[in-house]
Amino acid sequence: MGAPTMSSPFDAVLLIWINKPQVLHKLIFGSKVTQHGDKLIKRKIYPKLSTSIEPFDETIEKGIGRILITQIGESESQIFGKDWFISKLQLKLNTWISQRLSSTPSSLKLVDLNLYQLIYRELKKKYGDMLLQNWAEKTDPMKHVFEDLAIAAYLLCLWEKTSQPINFIDIGCGNGLLVFILTSEGHKGIGIDMRRRKSWDNFPNIFREEVILPTSCSGFADVNWLIGNHSDELTPWLPVLALRSNIMCNVFVIPCCPFSLYQKYDPSVVHWSSMSNSINANGTRLKSRYWAYLDYIENLYHECGYLTERDVLRIPSTKKVSLVQFP
Repeated sequence: MGAPTMSSPFDAVLLIWINKPQVLHKLIFGSKVTQHGDKLIKRKIYPKLSTSIEPFDETIEKGIGRILITQIGESESQIFGKDWFISKLQLKLNTWISQRLSSTPSSLKLVDLNLYQLIYRELKKKYGDMLLQNWAEKTDPMKHVFEDLAIAAYLLCLWEKTSQPINFIDIGCGNGLLVFILTSEGHKGIGIDMRRRKSWDNFPNIFREEVILPTSCSGFADVNWLIGNHSDELTPWLPVLALRSNIMCNVFVIPCCPFSLYQKYDPSVVHWSSMSNSINANGTRLKSRYWAYLDYIENLYHECGYLTERDVLRIPSTKKVSLVQFP
């Protein structure tokens, strides 16, 4: 369900509360909008698993100069109370209005929030300490381990929806953590990178040191998921490689370093769509280089005939928007 859109300064900050209640209440993991109109919005709120509080539904009715919040079920009384709405929510909304804040896209919209929490908790318990203790690279283990655990949890949630056996290739797999976690969870797959990493020695034989030449690569006939976790120069080629592979090939990509098909991405010479505008402190619409690049990559998928969904991951990175492509 798409997020509601509103226009006034109050509407803008209300969207933050609707889409991201977790920024206001430490017991909440997130929410999903299930129905929205001009005056009435319905959403489901997901408390953190550690609270043992069940998800509950809520309606938000917008009137002139007021909102009416109706909570359905018993769980909400353990999260919200009259005093909280006055002392916390009202105060924070007023502060946000004075700061001219606007809502950014909500996260994890394509997966079940309870399932994601459960899978991430289990992956962290299984692999977290082991991966940190055996870190072989010079990069920050805390960032990379927990980032890849979160990405793996997200993919495992997506794959819960399919009955087809998964066979994936992580193109530009880097340290290989993501490949190791996904294969350890029972999925078939390999990682390919042009340069071998020290960390590969700690994992099973699930990597290939290989240079992929996208102009001549014929695809991967038996693969049904291509993963581009910061795949750099190959990122714009992933929909092309999927098209060459087979009609059932999906793509999951986290665009990072901006490249077009044949050179560094130059926003001055590629089409900017009207999507993903943001608003600065003065209320002026602008498009950052990053969001323009996401539009460019998404347009390549559409040119190849694919549907795409954008989602925001919860990872320790400034580049956390993913594109999921379905045939």
